[in-house]
Amino acid sequence: MPFDGFVLAAVRHEMEEKIIGSRIDRVYQPYQDSIALNLRQARERMRLLLCVHPSFARVHLFKKPKENPASPPSFCMVLRKHLEGGRIKKIIQPGLERIVSLEIEAQNEIGQAVTKHLICEIMGKHSNIILVEVQSRKITDAIKKYSHVLSRHREVLPGRIYIPPPAQEKLDTLHMTEKDLFESLMKRPLDDLIVKCLQNCLEGFSTVLANEILYRTGLPAELTLNECGEYELNKIWTVLQEIIIPARQNLFQPTLVLNRHGEPVEFSAFDLTCFGDQLRKKGSMNDHVEQFYNYQEEDLRRGKERSFLLKTVLKQTGNLSKKLEFQRKYLGQEENTEQLRISGELIMANIHQISRGSVKVSLENFYDISGSKTDIDLSPELGPVENAQAYFKRYAKAKRASKTAARIEEQTLKELNYLAGVETNLTMASADQEISEIKEELKRQGYLKDNSGPRKVKTVRKTPQPLIFKLSEGFTAFVGKTNRQNDYLVTHVAKDNDIWLHVKDYPGAHVIIKTEKSLSETPANVLLEAACLAAYFSRARQNKNVPVDYTLRKNIRKPPGAKPGYVTYTGQRTINASPDEETVFKLAENKL
Repeated sequence: MPFDGFVLAAVRHEMEEKIIGSRIDRVYQPYQDSIALNLRQARERMRLLLCVHPSFARVHLFKKPKENPASPPSFCMVLRKHLEGGRIKKIIQPGLERIVSLEIEAQNEIGQAVTKHLICEIMGKHSNIILVEVQSRKITDAIKKYSHVLSRHREVLPGRIYIPPPAQEKLDTLHMTEKDLFESLMKRPLDDLIVKCLQNCLEGFSTVLANEILYRTGLPAELTLNECGEYELNKIWTVLQEIIIPARQNLFQPTLVLNRHGEPVEFSAFDLTCFGDQLRKKGSMNDHVEQFYNYQEEDLRRGKERSFLLKTVLKQTGNLSKKLEFQRKYLGQEENTEQLRISGELIMANIHQISRGSVKVSLENFYDISGSKTDIDLSPELGPVENAQAYFKRYAKAKRASKTAARIEEQTLKELNYLAGVETNLTMASADQEISEIKEELKRQGYLKDNSGPRKVKTVRKTPQPLIFKLSEGFTAFVGKTNRQNDYLVTHVAKDNDIWLHVKDYPGAHVIIKTEKSLSETPANVLLEAACLAAYFSRARQNKNVPVDYTLRKNIRKPPGAKPGYVTYTGQRTINASPDEETVFKLAENKL
Protein backbone atom coordinates (compact mmCIF):
# COMPACT_ATOMS: atom_id res chain seq x y z
CA MET A 1 0.00 0.00 0.00
CA PRO A 2 1.27 3.56 -0.71
CA PHE A 3 0.73 4.59 2.93
CA ASP A 4 4.29 3.73 3.98
CA GLY A 5 6.49 4.83 6.88
CA PHE A 6 7.68 7.96 5.04
CA VAL A 7 4.10 9.04 4.32
CA LEU A 8 3.20 8.54 7.98
CA ALA A 9 6.27 10.59 8.96
CA ALA A 10 5.15 13.41 6.64
CA VAL A 11 1.60 13.21 8.03
CA ARG A 12 2.93 13.19 11.60
CA HIS A 13 5.18 16.20 10.94
CA GLU A 14 2.27 18.25 9.57
CA MET A 15 0.02 17.19 12.46
CA GLU A 16 2.65 18.18 15.03
CA GLU A 17 2.54 21.73 13.69
CA LYS A 18 -1.27 21.86 13.91
CA ILE A 19 -2.73 19.69 16.66
CA ILE A 20 -0.17 19.57 19.51
CA GLY A 21 -1.96 21.19 22.44
CA SER A 22 -5.40 20.89 20.84
CA ARG A 23 -8.37 19.72 22.90
CA ILE A 24 -10.52 16.71 21.94
CA ASP A 25 -14.07 18.05 21.71
CA ARG A 26 -15.78 14.95 20.41
CA VAL A 27 -15.06 11.33 19.53
CA TYR A 28 -17.23 9.46 17.04
CA GLN A 29 -17.02 6.27 15.03
CA PRO A 30 -18.26 6.89 11.47
CA TYR A 31 -17.55 3.33 10.34
CA GLN A 32 -16.93 0.00 12.02
CA ASP A 33 -13.15 0.32 11.44
CA SER A 34 -12.64 4.08 11.87
CA ILE A 35 -12.42 6.61 14.70
CA ALA A 36 -12.72 10.37 14.17
CA LEU A 37 -11.65 13.04 16.65
CA ASN A 38 -13.03 16.59 16.55
CA LEU A 39 -10.22 18.86 17.76
CA ARG A 40 -10.12 22.50 18.84
CA GLN A 41 -7.00 24.65 18.95
CA ALA A 42 -7.76 28.23 19.99
CA ARG A 43 -10.42 29.22 17.40
CA GLU A 44 -9.43 26.63 14.85
CA ARG A 45 -11.35 23.37 14.55
CA MET A 46 -9.84 20.26 12.99
CA ARG A 47 -10.72 16.62 12.39
CA LEU A 48 -8.42 13.62 12.79
CA LEU A 49 -9.15 10.19 11.33
CA LEU A 50 -7.73 6.86 12.48
CA CYS A 51 -8.77 4.09 10.09
CA VAL A 52 -7.90 0.38 10.29
CA HIS A 53 -9.73 -0.86 7.19
CA PRO A 54 -7.72 -3.84 5.79
CA SER A 55 -7.12 -2.02 2.48
CA PHE A 56 -7.42 1.65 3.49
CA ALA A 57 -5.68 1.81 6.91
CA ARG A 58 -4.23 5.28 7.60
CA VAL A 59 -4.03 8.30 9.94
CA HIS A 60 -4.54 11.86 8.74
CA LEU A 61 -6.35 15.14 9.25
CA PHE A 62 -9.46 15.46 7.11
CA LYS A 63 -11.87 18.18 5.98
CA LYS A 64 -14.86 16.42 4.43
CA PRO A 65 -17.33 15.62 7.25
CA LYS A 66 -18.11 11.97 7.91
CA GLU A 67 -21.24 10.29 9.19
CA ASN A 68 -21.85 10.38 12.94
CA PRO A 69 -24.06 7.35 13.78
CA ALA A 70 -26.94 7.96 16.18
CA SER A 71 -26.00 4.86 18.19
CA PRO A 72 -22.23 4.84 18.93
CA PRO A 73 -20.44 1.46 19.22
CA SER A 74 -19.00 0.41 22.57
CA PHE A 75 -15.39 1.28 21.66
CA CYS A 76 -16.48 4.79 20.74
CA MET A 77 -18.21 5.14 24.13
CA VAL A 78 -15.00 4.05 25.90
CA LEU A 79 -12.97 6.66 24.00
CA ARG A 80 -15.51 9.35 24.83
CA LYS A 81 -15.29 8.47 28.50
CA HIS A 82 -11.49 8.54 28.63
CA LEU A 83 -10.44 11.11 25.99
CA GLU A 84 -13.07 13.82 25.53
CA GLY A 85 -11.81 17.05 27.05
CA GLY A 86 -8.21 15.80 26.96
CA ARG A 87 -5.31 17.52 25.20
CA ILE A 88 -2.91 16.03 22.68
CA LYS A 89 0.59 16.48 24.13
CA LYS A 90 2.73 14.46 21.76
CA ILE A 91 2.65 12.39 18.55
CA ILE A 92 5.04 9.43 18.55
CA GLN A 93 6.17 7.33 15.58
CA PRO A 94 8.84 4.70 16.29
CA GLY A 95 11.38 5.20 13.51
CA LEU A 96 9.62 4.75 10.18
CA GLU A 97 7.25 2.10 11.47
CA ARG A 98 3.61 2.42 10.44
CA ILE A 99 2.60 2.95 14.06
CA VAL A 100 1.55 6.28 15.50
CA SER A 101 0.70 7.01 19.11
CA LEU A 102 -1.19 10.08 20.32
CA GLU A 103 -0.17 10.99 23.87
CA ILE A 104 -3.27 12.53 25.46
CA GLU A 105 -3.53 14.17 28.85
CA ALA A 106 -7.04 13.85 30.30
CA GLN A 107 -8.80 13.51 33.63
CA ASN A 108 -10.16 10.37 35.25
CA GLU A 109 -13.47 9.95 37.08
CA ILE A 110 -12.19 11.71 40.24
CA GLY A 111 -10.59 14.63 38.37
CA GLN A 112 -6.98 13.40 38.49
CA ALA A 113 -4.72 14.03 35.50
CA VAL A 114 -3.92 10.82 33.61
CA THR A 115 -1.99 10.18 30.43
CA LYS A 116 -3.30 7.85 27.75
CA HIS A 117 -1.84 6.62 24.49
CA LEU A 118 -4.22 6.20 21.57
CA ILE A 119 -2.19 3.89 19.32
CA CYS A 120 -2.98 3.25 15.66
CA GLU A 121 -1.15 0.29 14.13
CA ILE A 122 -1.27 0.29 10.33
CA MET A 123 -0.57 -3.29 9.31
CA GLY A 124 -3.06 -4.25 6.58
CA LYS A 125 -5.62 -6.77 7.83
CA HIS A 126 -3.91 -6.74 11.27
CA SER A 127 -4.39 -2.96 11.73
CA ASN A 128 -5.77 -1.88 15.09
CA ILE A 129 -6.60 1.10 17.30
CA ILE A 130 -5.73 0.53 20.95
CA LEU A 131 -6.22 2.76 24.02
CA VAL A 132 -3.42 2.24 26.58
CA GLU A 133 -2.89 3.66 30.07
CA VAL A 134 0.68 5.04 29.99
CA GLN A 135 1.80 4.34 33.58
CA SER A 136 0.63 0.74 33.81
CA ARG A 137 0.93 -0.01 30.05
CA LYS A 138 -2.41 -1.80 30.39
CA ILE A 139 -4.88 -1.89 27.52
CA THR A 140 -8.10 -0.04 28.26
CA ASP A 141 -9.85 -1.18 25.09
CA ALA A 142 -9.27 -1.81 21.37
CA ILE A 143 -11.33 -1.59 18.21
CA LYS A 144 -10.27 -5.20 17.43
CA LYS A 145 -9.84 -7.58 20.33
CA TYR A 146 -8.20 -10.99 20.15
CA SER A 147 -6.54 -13.57 22.39
CA HIS A 148 -3.65 -16.03 21.99
CA VAL A 149 -6.01 -18.22 19.99
CA LEU A 150 -5.47 -15.80 17.09
CA SER A 151 -2.01 -14.50 17.93
CA ARG A 152 0.85 -16.26 19.67
CA HIS A 153 2.78 -12.99 19.96
CA ARG A 154 0.30 -11.03 22.08
CA GLU A 155 -3.24 -10.65 23.35
CA VAL A 156 -5.19 -7.46 22.69
CA LEU A 157 -7.77 -7.49 25.44
CA PRO A 158 -8.79 -4.98 28.15
CA GLY A 159 -6.54 -5.34 31.20
CA ARG A 160 -3.65 -7.02 29.35
CA ILE A 161 -0.22 -5.38 29.11
CA TYR A 162 0.26 -3.69 25.75
CA ILE A 163 2.92 -5.40 23.63
CA PRO A 164 3.93 -3.69 20.38
CA PRO A 165 3.63 -5.67 17.12
CA PRO A 166 6.60 -7.95 16.37
CA ALA A 167 9.62 -6.17 14.87
CA GLN A 168 10.09 -6.62 11.11
CA GLU A 169 13.89 -6.76 11.41
CA LYS A 170 14.43 -4.14 8.74
CA LEU A 171 17.26 -1.59 8.58
CA ASP A 172 16.77 1.76 10.30
CA THR A 173 16.63 3.64 6.99
CA LEU A 174 17.32 7.10 8.41
CA HIS A 175 20.50 6.05 10.25
CA MET A 176 21.95 3.15 8.25
CA THR A 177 25.35 3.22 6.57
CA GLU A 178 26.26 2.14 3.04
CA LYS A 179 27.85 -0.99 4.48
CA ASP A 180 24.65 -1.79 6.42
CA LEU A 181 22.64 -1.60 3.20
CA PHE A 182 24.98 -3.82 1.17
CA GLU A 183 25.19 -6.45 3.91
CA SER A 184 21.41 -6.53 4.29
CA LEU A 185 20.88 -6.84 0.52
CA MET A 186 23.36 -9.71 0.28
CA LYS A 187 21.22 -11.75 2.68
CA ARG A 188 18.36 -11.70 0.19
CA PRO A 189 17.83 -14.40 -2.50
CA LEU A 190 19.98 -13.49 -5.51
CA ASP A 191 17.13 -13.91 -8.00
CA ASP A 192 14.90 -11.38 -6.18
CA LEU A 193 14.12 -8.14 -7.99
CA ILE A 194 16.06 -5.24 -6.52
CA VAL A 195 12.76 -3.37 -5.97
CA LYS A 196 11.52 -6.22 -3.78
CA CYS A 197 14.87 -6.30 -1.92
CA LEU A 198 14.70 -2.57 -1.11
CA GLN A 199 11.13 -2.88 0.14
CA ASN A 200 11.93 -5.90 2.32
CA CYS A 201 15.23 -4.57 3.69
CA LEU A 202 14.45 -0.92 4.41
CA GLU A 203 12.10 0.42 7.04
CA GLY A 204 9.40 2.75 5.72
CA PHE A 205 9.49 1.68 2.05
CA SER A 206 6.46 0.82 -0.08
CA THR A 207 6.59 -0.68 -3.57
CA VAL A 208 5.92 2.69 -5.20
CA LEU A 209 8.84 4.34 -3.36
CA ALA A 210 11.19 1.45 -4.15
CA ASN A 211 10.20 1.76 -7.83
CA GLU A 212 10.92 5.49 -7.69
CA ILE A 213 14.43 4.85 -6.30
CA LEU A 214 15.23 2.41 -9.11
CA TYR A 215 13.75 4.76 -11.73
CA ARG A 216 15.97 7.62 -10.57
CA THR A 217 19.06 5.43 -10.89
CA GLY A 218 18.30 4.80 -14.56
CA LEU A 219 18.82 1.06 -14.04
CA PRO A 220 16.47 -1.53 -15.66
CA ALA A 221 13.10 -2.00 -13.94
CA GLU A 222 13.53 -5.81 -13.91
CA LEU A 223 16.99 -5.66 -12.35
CA THR A 224 17.68 -8.56 -9.97
CA LEU A 225 20.07 -8.63 -7.03
CA ASN A 226 22.25 -11.15 -8.88
CA GLU A 227 22.80 -8.55 -11.65
CA CYS A 228 23.93 -5.85 -9.23
CA GLY A 229 27.62 -5.12 -9.00
CA GLU A 230 29.49 -2.37 -7.21
CA TYR A 231 28.42 0.19 -9.84
CA GLU A 232 24.70 -0.56 -9.50
CA LEU A 233 24.78 -0.68 -5.69
CA ASN A 234 26.63 2.65 -5.52
CA LYS A 235 24.01 4.26 -7.78
CA ILE A 236 21.22 2.93 -5.57
CA TRP A 237 22.95 4.25 -2.44
CA THR A 238 23.47 7.68 -4.03
CA VAL A 239 19.79 8.00 -5.00
CA LEU A 240 18.69 6.78 -1.57
CA GLN A 241 20.44 9.81 -0.06
CA GLU A 242 18.03 12.03 -2.04
CA ILE A 243 15.27 10.52 0.10
CA ILE A 244 17.00 9.88 3.41
CA ILE A 245 18.80 13.20 3.99
CA PRO A 246 15.68 15.40 3.57
CA ALA A 247 13.57 12.93 5.61
CA ARG A 248 15.95 13.28 8.58
CA GLN A 249 15.06 16.98 8.64
CA ASN A 250 11.35 16.40 7.98
CA LEU A 251 11.74 17.97 4.52
CA PHE A 252 9.20 16.09 2.44
CA GLN A 253 7.75 16.67 -1.03
CA PRO A 254 4.17 15.35 -0.72
CA THR A 255 2.99 14.26 -4.18
CA LEU A 256 -0.34 13.01 -5.50
CA VAL A 257 -0.36 11.44 -8.97
CA LEU A 258 -3.54 11.91 -11.05
CA ASN A 259 -4.49 10.01 -14.20
CA ARG A 260 -5.97 11.60 -17.32
CA HIS A 261 -9.45 11.38 -15.75
CA GLY A 262 -8.24 13.51 -12.83
CA GLU A 263 -8.49 10.50 -10.51
CA PRO A 264 -5.77 9.89 -7.88
CA VAL A 265 -3.70 6.77 -8.57
CA GLU A 266 -0.70 7.04 -6.20
CA PHE A 267 0.81 9.27 -3.54
CA SER A 268 4.10 9.54 -1.73
CA ALA A 269 6.04 11.74 0.67
CA PHE A 270 8.45 12.46 -2.23
CA ASP A 271 8.18 13.43 -5.87
CA LEU A 272 7.24 10.43 -8.05
CA THR A 273 9.19 11.13 -11.23
CA CYS A 274 8.62 7.53 -12.39
CA PHE A 275 5.10 8.54 -13.47
CA GLY A 276 6.53 10.70 -16.24
CA ASP A 277 4.00 13.01 -17.89
CA GLN A 278 1.12 12.17 -15.55
CA LEU A 279 -0.01 15.11 -13.46
CA ARG A 280 1.88 15.23 -10.15
CA LYS A 281 0.06 17.44 -7.67
CA LYS A 282 2.04 19.05 -4.84
CA GLY A 283 0.68 20.19 -1.48
CA SER A 284 -0.16 18.89 1.98
CA MET A 285 0.47 15.22 2.77
CA ASN A 286 -2.71 15.08 4.85
CA ASP A 287 -4.76 16.58 2.00
CA HIS A 288 -3.27 14.16 -0.54
CA VAL A 289 -3.99 11.14 1.66
CA GLU A 290 -7.56 12.32 2.25
CA GLN A 291 -8.18 12.91 -1.48
CA PHE A 292 -6.72 9.52 -2.45
CA TYR A 293 -8.66 7.46 0.08
CA ASN A 294 -11.91 9.40 -0.36
CA TYR A 295 -11.75 8.47 -4.02
CA GLN A 296 -10.86 4.84 -3.22
CA GLU A 297 -13.75 4.50 -0.77
CA GLU A 298 -16.21 6.19 -3.12
CA ASP A 299 -14.99 4.04 -6.00
CA LEU A 300 -15.42 0.92 -3.83
CA ARG A 301 -18.94 2.02 -2.90
CA ARG A 302 -19.77 2.77 -6.53
CA GLY A 303 -18.33 -0.60 -7.50
CA LYS A 304 -20.55 -2.41 -4.99
CA GLU A 305 -23.62 -0.51 -6.18
CA ARG A 306 -22.73 -1.19 -9.82
CA SER A 307 -22.15 -4.89 -9.07
CA PHE A 308 -25.53 -5.17 -7.35
CA LEU A 309 -27.33 -3.54 -10.28
CA LEU A 310 -25.39 -5.62 -12.82
CA LYS A 311 -26.30 -8.78 -10.92
CA THR A 312 -29.97 -7.76 -11.09
CA VAL A 313 -29.76 -7.03 -14.83
CA LEU A 314 -27.88 -10.26 -15.61
CA LYS A 315 -30.36 -12.32 -13.59
CA GLN A 316 -33.27 -10.82 -15.53
CA THR A 317 -31.37 -11.37 -18.79
CA GLY A 318 -30.82 -15.04 -17.91
CA ASN A 319 -34.50 -15.55 -17.10
CA LEU A 320 -35.58 -13.89 -20.33
CA SER A 321 -33.08 -15.92 -22.37
CA LYS A 322 -34.61 -19.15 -21.00
CA LYS A 323 -38.07 -17.80 -21.74
CA LEU A 324 -37.02 -16.96 -25.30
CA GLU A 325 -35.57 -20.43 -25.80
CA PHE A 326 -38.90 -21.96 -24.74
CA GLN A 327 -40.87 -19.61 -27.00
CA ARG A 328 -38.74 -20.48 -30.01
CA LYS A 329 -39.12 -24.15 -29.26
CA TYR A 330 -42.89 -23.66 -29.25
CA LEU A 331 -42.79 -21.75 -32.55
CA GLY A 332 -40.79 -24.60 -34.04
CA GLN A 333 -43.91 -26.72 -33.74
CA GLU A 334 -45.69 -24.62 -36.39
CA GLU A 335 -44.98 -27.30 -38.99
CA ASN A 336 -47.00 -29.76 -36.88
CA THR A 337 -49.72 -27.11 -36.66
CA GLU A 338 -50.07 -27.15 -40.45
CA GLN A 339 -50.32 -30.93 -40.33
CA LEU A 340 -53.48 -30.55 -38.23
CA ARG A 341 -55.10 -28.50 -41.01
CA ILE A 342 -53.97 -30.97 -43.70
CA SER A 343 -55.36 -33.90 -41.68
CA GLY A 344 -58.73 -32.19 -41.43
CA GLU A 345 -58.87 -31.45 -45.16
CA LEU A 346 -57.82 -34.98 -46.12
CA ILE A 347 -60.61 -36.42 -43.93
CA MET A 348 -63.18 -34.09 -45.55
CA ALA A 349 -61.97 -35.07 -49.03
CA ASN A 350 -62.27 -38.79 -48.23
CA ILE A 351 -65.40 -38.98 -46.08
CA HIS A 352 -66.81 -41.80 -48.18
CA GLN A 353 -63.78 -44.00 -47.32
CA ILE A 354 -64.06 -43.53 -43.54
CA SER A 355 -66.53 -45.24 -41.30
CA ARG A 356 -67.52 -44.38 -37.72
CA GLY A 357 -65.52 -46.36 -35.15
CA SER A 358 -62.24 -46.28 -37.08
CA VAL A 359 -59.15 -45.46 -34.98
CA LYS A 360 -56.75 -44.79 -37.85
CA VAL A 361 -56.95 -44.22 -41.55
CA SER A 362 -54.30 -44.04 -44.32
CA LEU A 363 -55.21 -41.43 -46.97
CA GLU A 364 -53.47 -40.18 -50.10
CA ASN A 365 -51.90 -36.78 -49.41
CA PHE A 366 -52.69 -34.57 -52.41
CA TYR A 367 -50.39 -31.88 -50.90
CA ASP A 368 -47.42 -34.21 -51.41
CA ILE A 369 -46.11 -34.31 -55.04
CA SER A 370 -44.97 -37.91 -54.64
CA GLY A 371 -48.53 -38.95 -53.85
CA SER A 372 -47.57 -40.74 -50.62
CA LYS A 373 -50.17 -41.70 -48.04
CA THR A 374 -50.58 -40.09 -44.61
CA ASP A 375 -51.67 -41.95 -41.49
CA ILE A 376 -54.28 -40.01 -39.51
CA ASP A 377 -55.49 -40.91 -36.02
CA LEU A 378 -59.24 -40.82 -35.46
CA SER A 379 -61.52 -40.82 -32.45
CA PRO A 380 -63.72 -43.96 -32.79
CA GLU A 381 -66.70 -42.34 -31.05
CA LEU A 382 -66.79 -39.54 -33.67
CA GLY A 383 -67.89 -39.67 -37.26
CA PRO A 384 -65.69 -38.55 -40.21
CA VAL A 385 -67.05 -34.97 -40.27
CA GLU A 386 -66.71 -34.60 -36.50
CA ASN A 387 -63.11 -35.89 -36.63
CA ALA A 388 -62.32 -33.37 -39.37
CA GLN A 389 -63.90 -30.54 -37.33
CA ALA A 390 -61.86 -31.63 -34.28
CA TYR A 391 -58.65 -31.31 -36.33
CA PHE A 392 -59.73 -27.88 -37.62
CA LYS A 393 -60.42 -26.70 -34.05
CA ARG A 394 -57.03 -27.93 -32.87
CA TYR A 395 -55.44 -26.18 -35.84
CA ALA A 396 -57.18 -22.86 -35.09
CA LYS A 397 -56.19 -23.05 -31.42
CA ALA A 398 -52.55 -23.89 -32.26
CA LYS A 399 -52.44 -21.06 -34.82
CA ARG A 400 -53.67 -18.52 -32.27
CA ALA A 401 -51.15 -19.79 -29.73
CA SER A 402 -48.40 -19.56 -32.33
CA LYS A 403 -49.26 -15.91 -33.11
CA THR A 404 -49.35 -15.10 -29.39
CA ALA A 405 -45.98 -16.79 -28.90
CA ALA A 406 -44.53 -14.81 -31.83
CA ARG A 407 -45.79 -11.55 -30.30
CA ILE A 408 -44.39 -12.47 -26.88
CA GLU A 409 -41.09 -13.45 -28.50
CA GLU A 410 -40.88 -10.01 -30.09
CA GLN A 411 -41.54 -8.36 -26.72
CA THR A 412 -38.94 -10.60 -25.07
CA LEU A 413 -36.34 -9.64 -27.68
CA LYS A 414 -37.07 -5.94 -27.11
CA GLU A 415 -36.71 -6.43 -23.35
CA LEU A 416 -33.42 -8.31 -23.81
CA ASN A 417 -32.12 -5.49 -26.03
CA TYR A 418 -33.18 -2.98 -23.38
CA LEU A 419 -31.38 -4.89 -20.62
CA ALA A 420 -28.29 -5.17 -22.81
CA GLY A 421 -28.35 -1.38 -23.07
CA VAL A 422 -28.68 -0.99 -19.29
CA GLU A 423 -25.77 -3.39 -18.82
CA THR A 424 -23.66 -1.27 -21.19
CA ASN A 425 -24.66 1.90 -19.34
CA LEU A 426 -23.67 0.36 -16.01
CA THR A 427 -20.31 -0.74 -17.39
CA MET A 428 -19.57 2.80 -18.57
CA ALA A 429 -21.06 4.62 -15.54
CA SER A 430 -18.38 6.43 -13.56
CA ALA A 431 -20.32 9.08 -11.62
CA ASP A 432 -22.72 8.75 -8.69
CA GLN A 433 -25.52 10.52 -10.57
CA GLU A 434 -25.23 8.10 -13.52
CA ILE A 435 -25.49 5.03 -11.26
CA SER A 436 -28.33 6.69 -9.35
CA GLU A 437 -30.21 7.38 -12.61
CA ILE A 438 -29.85 3.75 -13.70
CA LYS A 439 -31.01 2.47 -10.29
CA GLU A 440 -34.07 4.73 -10.40
CA GLU A 441 -34.79 3.59 -13.96
CA LEU A 442 -34.67 -0.09 -12.94
CA LYS A 443 -37.12 0.67 -10.11
CA ARG A 444 -39.50 2.42 -12.49
CA GLN A 445 -39.32 -0.50 -14.91
CA GLY A 446 -40.11 -2.97 -12.10
CA TYR A 447 -36.75 -4.77 -12.03
CA LEU A 448 -35.95 -3.48 -8.53
CA LYS A 449 -38.19 -3.20 -5.51
CA ASP A 450 -38.96 0.31 -4.32
CA ASN A 451 -38.44 0.15 -0.55
CA SER A 452 -39.50 3.73 0.12
CA GLY A 453 -42.72 2.45 1.75
CA PRO A 454 -46.34 3.51 1.33
CA ARG A 455 -45.58 7.14 2.15
CA LYS A 456 -43.09 7.88 -0.56
CA VAL A 457 -40.93 10.96 -0.13
CA LYS A 458 -41.00 13.13 -3.21
CA THR A 459 -37.44 13.38 -4.49
CA VAL A 460 -36.17 16.20 -6.62
CA ARG A 461 -34.79 14.68 -9.82
CA LYS A 462 -31.59 16.34 -10.92
CA THR A 463 -31.27 17.50 -14.51
CA PRO A 464 -29.31 14.88 -16.47
CA GLN A 465 -25.71 15.87 -17.16
CA PRO A 466 -24.63 14.41 -20.51
CA LEU A 467 -20.98 14.64 -21.48
CA ILE A 468 -19.95 17.60 -23.65
CA PHE A 469 -17.26 17.48 -26.32
CA LYS A 470 -15.73 20.17 -28.52
CA LEU A 471 -15.45 18.93 -32.08
CA SER A 472 -13.45 20.44 -34.93
CA GLU A 473 -14.46 23.73 -36.55
CA GLY A 474 -16.41 24.93 -33.50
CA PHE A 475 -19.04 22.16 -33.36
CA THR A 476 -20.28 20.77 -30.03
CA ALA A 477 -21.37 17.19 -29.34
CA PHE A 478 -23.46 15.89 -26.45
CA VAL A 479 -23.16 12.24 -25.33
CA GLY A 480 -25.67 10.40 -23.12
CA LYS A 481 -24.19 7.73 -20.84
CA THR A 482 -27.54 6.58 -19.40
CA ASN A 483 -31.01 6.04 -20.89
CA ARG A 484 -32.30 9.07 -18.99
CA GLN A 485 -29.53 11.20 -20.50
CA ASN A 486 -30.29 9.74 -23.93
CA ASP A 487 -34.00 10.60 -23.62
CA TYR A 488 -33.10 14.07 -22.34
CA LEU A 489 -30.85 14.71 -25.34
CA VAL A 490 -33.51 13.62 -27.84
CA THR A 491 -36.45 15.40 -26.20
CA HIS A 492 -34.90 18.54 -24.69
CA VAL A 493 -31.47 19.30 -26.14
CA ALA A 494 -31.61 18.39 -29.83
CA LYS A 495 -33.42 20.55 -32.41
CA ASP A 496 -34.90 19.23 -35.64
CA ASN A 497 -31.82 19.92 -37.77
CA ASP A 498 -29.25 18.72 -35.25
CA ILE A 499 -27.52 15.45 -36.14
CA TRP A 500 -28.21 12.28 -34.13
CA LEU A 501 -25.77 9.35 -34.11
CA HIS A 502 -25.89 5.83 -32.64
CA VAL A 503 -23.89 2.66 -33.15
CA LYS A 504 -25.65 0.25 -35.49
CA ASP A 505 -26.93 -2.99 -33.91
CA TYR A 506 -25.23 -2.38 -30.53
CA PRO A 507 -26.42 -0.78 -27.27
CA GLY A 508 -24.75 2.54 -26.65
CA ALA A 509 -24.94 6.29 -26.21
CA HIS A 510 -27.01 8.72 -28.22
CA VAL A 511 -24.78 11.45 -29.64
CA ILE A 512 -26.08 14.85 -30.75
CA ILE A 513 -24.11 17.28 -32.94
CA LYS A 514 -25.43 20.80 -32.45
CA THR A 515 -25.46 22.45 -35.87
CA GLU A 516 -27.28 25.10 -37.84
CA LYS A 517 -26.08 23.64 -41.13
CA SER A 518 -27.73 20.98 -43.25
CA LEU A 519 -26.58 17.39 -43.06
CA SER A 520 -24.75 17.68 -46.39
CA GLU A 521 -22.90 20.82 -45.20
CA THR A 522 -21.58 19.22 -42.00
CA PRO A 523 -17.83 18.57 -42.48
CA ALA A 524 -16.86 14.91 -42.83
CA ASN A 525 -14.21 15.18 -40.09
CA VAL A 526 -16.86 16.47 -37.65
CA LEU A 527 -19.12 13.50 -38.42
CA LEU A 528 -16.19 11.14 -38.01
CA GLU A 529 -15.30 12.61 -34.58
CA ALA A 530 -18.91 12.30 -33.38
CA ALA A 531 -19.07 8.74 -34.75
CA CYS A 532 -15.89 7.96 -32.80
CA LEU A 533 -17.68 9.16 -29.62
CA ALA A 534 -20.72 7.01 -30.40
CA ALA A 535 -18.50 3.97 -30.97
CA TYR A 536 -16.43 4.58 -27.82
CA PHE A 537 -19.48 4.92 -25.57
CA SER A 538 -21.08 1.68 -26.74
CA ARG A 539 -20.81 -2.06 -26.34
CA ALA A 540 -18.71 -2.07 -29.51
CA ARG A 541 -15.90 -0.15 -27.78
CA GLN A 542 -13.42 -3.02 -28.18
CA ASN A 543 -14.01 -3.35 -31.93
CA LYS A 544 -11.75 -1.68 -34.49
CA ASN A 545 -14.21 -0.63 -37.19
CA VAL A 546 -17.72 0.18 -35.92
CA PRO A 547 -20.70 1.11 -38.16
CA VAL A 548 -22.50 4.21 -36.83
CA ASP A 549 -25.89 5.37 -38.12
CA TYR A 550 -26.60 9.09 -38.32
CA THR A 551 -29.62 11.15 -39.32
CA LEU A 552 -31.38 14.41 -38.48
CA ARG A 553 -33.14 14.72 -35.15
CA LYS A 554 -36.47 15.29 -36.93
CA ASN A 555 -36.24 11.70 -38.22
CA ILE A 556 -36.17 10.29 -34.67
CA ARG A 557 -39.34 8.93 -33.05
CA LYS A 558 -39.94 7.59 -29.56
CA PRO A 559 -42.86 5.14 -29.71
CA PRO A 560 -45.56 5.52 -27.02
CA GLY A 561 -44.81 3.28 -24.04
CA ALA A 562 -41.29 2.48 -25.29
CA LYS A 563 -38.54 1.60 -22.83
CA PRO A 564 -36.20 4.42 -21.71
CA GLY A 565 -33.58 5.22 -24.34
CA TYR A 566 -35.45 3.41 -27.15
CA VAL A 567 -36.14 5.28 -30.40
CA THR A 568 -36.86 4.49 -34.04
CA TYR A 569 -35.35 6.43 -36.92
CA THR A 570 -35.47 6.81 -40.70
CA GLY A 571 -33.38 8.41 -43.41
CA GLN A 572 -30.14 7.26 -41.85
CA ARG A 573 -26.73 6.96 -43.40
CA THR A 574 -23.87 4.88 -42.03
CA ILE A 575 -20.27 5.82 -41.33
CA ASN A 576 -17.51 3.53 -40.02
CA ALA A 577 -15.54 4.80 -37.03
CA SER A 578 -12.81 3.58 -34.71
CA PRO A 579 -13.52 4.01 -30.95
CA ASP A 580 -10.12 5.60 -30.35
CA GLU A 581 -9.51 6.58 -26.72
CA GLU A 582 -6.91 9.23 -27.58
CA THR A 583 -9.37 11.03 -29.85
CA VAL A 584 -12.07 10.92 -27.17
CA PHE A 585 -9.82 12.54 -24.56
CA LYS A 586 -8.64 15.21 -26.96
CA LEU A 587 -12.25 16.17 -27.62
CA ALA A 588 -13.32 16.10 -23.97
CA GLU A 589 -14.43 19.43 -22.57
CA ASN A 590 -15.19 18.00 -19.14
CA LYS A 591 -13.77 15.07 -17.18
CA LEU A 592 -15.02 11.65 -18.22
